[in-house]
Amino acid sequence: MHHRTISMAYGRNGYALDLPADLAQWDLFNPQDHPPLADPAGALEKAFLQPIGARPLREIVAPDERVVVVTSDNTRPVPNRELIPALVKHLGLTAERLTILVGGGSHKANTRQEWLEMFGEEIVEAFPIFNHDAYDPGELVEIGRTDAGGKALLNTRWVHADKRIVLGFIEPHFFAGFSGGSKGVMPALAGIETILHFHRAAIIGDPRTTWGVMAGNPQQELSREVTAMAPPDFLVNVTLSLSKQITGVYCGHYLDAQAAGVEQARREAMAPATRSYPLVVTTNSGYPLDQNLYQTVKGMSAAAKIVQEGGSILTLSECAKGIPDHGHFAELMTIEPNPRALLERIEAPDFSALDQWQAQTLALILLKARVFLHSTLQPDAVRRCQIEPVDSVEGFLSEYCESYRRRHGEPPVVAVLPHGPLTIPYLDSGDPPVQSSAETAARSDIGTAPPS
Repeated sequence: MHHRTISMAYGRNGYALDLPADLAQWDLFNPQDHPPLADPAGALEKAFLQPIGARPLREIVAPDERVVVVTSDNTRPVPNRELIPALVKHLGLTAERLTILVGGGSHKANTRQEWLEMFGEEIVEAFPIFNHDAYDPGELVEIGRTDAGGKALLNTRWVHADKRIVLGFIEPHFFAGFSGGSKGVMPALAGIETILHFHRAAIIGDPRTTWGVMAGNPQQELSREVTAMAPPDFLVNVTLSLSKQITGVYCGHYLDAQAAGVEQARREAMAPATRSYPLVVTTNSGYPLDQNLYQTVKGMSAAAKIVQEGGSILTLSECAKGIPDHGHFAELMTIEPNPRALLERIEAPDFSALDQWQAQTLALILLKARVFLHSTLQPDAVRRCQIEPVDSVEGFLSEYCESYRRRHGEPPVVAVLPHGPLTIPYLDSGDPPVQSSAETAARSDIGTAPPS
């Protein structure tokens, strides 16, 4: 085979990447793409009637009770257009009884137009919807203190609801191990002081705060600690195919149902690697996750799991909405001249700033590897964030591989993550955040020889 063209997840339309066989050996890491459910509405109805670790939903929510449903903002592909109508139909909910909260943590509020894309016109017109505001003291209530002494501030509509339902989807998460479960409440509905406590440097710097690790993960534990102070009465989590269609439904107790979904997501998304790589080419899984550079750190973090010390990471991420222009991420990346100094600044005991967790993660990646980015951002904006801009992906790969061949006398073996953080590779030699070798994602090798 002279070459092969693969589709890299990039924006809404993807990026067709040519992989010439004479340039390098290309090791592809892909998640298993399970077929979508033939009848997701039927699966949801069955899960409401036969939930995991909980009574049937109609036994939990009485006909006269007010329900608050929280879901993610538009940076997460939660299939709200299917989940919310299913809940409304099952419980016979009216505008007087249902409030929808968009739990965006410290993210920018969603617009009405974004709500229409997320929920559809019928839901937006029929029910009250509110963006959670982490900065408005009037929207928050302190419900306790964490064991570490932080204030537990959560959205008052959530805390005072008659019944609380959390929606979400389950995939590997670069801090919390896996998404879903309690993360739909904490940090999604937390006050900014609590969000900063959740992302403080000591937690982000802990080696157990990483992809695929649940047991002993300090961020997962803190999420559960705060959520337990105002827990969901019911959880609706799903797993998704690469085309963002529902592959599995996990409803019931917010810990038990998530645990069942995590095992499915673990099998689909964790991929063992037998070696580290001088170059890893990754994405940020396309739209909606690759809308800005801040989110793109996730795709870089997935690549960093298998890149060699002193290696390189090339990320394809559209970043159509900038760095972004809100929050402090861009500013943090420019306050120190290099990643080592930035890390020291963030880890100082008296330092606290919004988005420091993402800057800290990027700094740790930059200390391990050079990071290159192909995006729609201005090159100078990329450089200010200590990342090297790439205009031509094919030109970069050709130049890199030829240079490697001259230095080493053979072509490189390059890892490619077409779907970015939807596949989390790990070194099989001692860093397996999985439970058994059977629970791994699909992996294919392209080239003339297996990896050595």
